[in-house]
Amino acid sequence: MNTSPQDQLISISQKIGSIAEKNNHYTEVLAKRISRTGKTVQNLTIAELIEIDTTYTQYINGLYGDEK
Repeated sequence: MNTSPQDQLISISQKIGSIAEKNNHYTEVLAKRISRTGKTVQNLTIAELIEIDTTYTQYINGLYGDEK
């Protein structure tokens, strides 16, 4: 599927914005995972941040199940 740059921008913005809606336990561990990369949040690429968040979300969903 070929999405437009505008659609991609909206999708990425929503993904990053959804981090703020997660609980403090999630964001605390996410911050630790980011720290393990050796980079600050500001130095991560968008792709790296999304990959770390996606991987951690998949891990959590594997433990507790996806409640969607």
